[in-house]
Amino acid sequence: MFRTSLRRTLVGLAAVAAMATAALAGSGSAAVAAPSDSPKAAAVDSARIKAAAYKEAARIKAAGGVTTLATYPSVWTLSKRDTTYDGGCDATTSVSYYPANDQAVMRTTITDPYWFAACRVNARLWINTNGGSFPSAVNYAMACAVTDASCASTQTWTGNYYGATPQLTAYVDSVNAALVSMGLPPTYTRAQAVTGISITHSKA
Repeated sequence: MFRTSLRRTLVGLAAVAAMATAALAGSGSAAVAAPSDSPKAAAVDSARIKAAAYKEAARIKAAGGVTTLATYPSVWTLSKRDTTYDGGCDATTSVSYYPANDQAVMRTTITDPYWFAACRVNARLWINTNGGSFPSAVNYAMACAVTDASCASTQTWTGNYYGATPQLTAYVDSVNAALVSMGLPPTYTRAQAVTGISITHSKA
């Protein structure tokens, strides 16, 4: 009986430890995993965003100020196709991203090769910066099975998203705050922050 009680106690402690580890892994102190075609990961909590922003502000100051930064496009465009996501589903997403107003126009075409199973996808846009890759808009798409008469097995879903990258805005605000603390004007913009965009497809 004592051994049974001891075993239950140890199992309980192990379960609590596992839950605590899982909670920490899912908390805001962890970094968002970068997509496979993106070089960096962005922190989700404000402390890490501010740390990355201060580093960027220091780089700008060393380079002679915001006016020395290269001119980046007013719109970023990208298209990505996945033919093996979720087995054999075929998804292609095209994106036009406008940094000035944090607008993403997304178009996802999905083709279902299965006879009896639907294909669903979440197309995620990522905004890449020197401070990390920030998660942005998600465009959902679905296509019916080949034998399903209720809808087509190839479908296109579009979305127009505004303000979908709040962490990018927070990052830019933090860079400007750091610039002010260094005696420089707060003229850093989203357009100057963005270095590229990425797309990932995942099962919806």
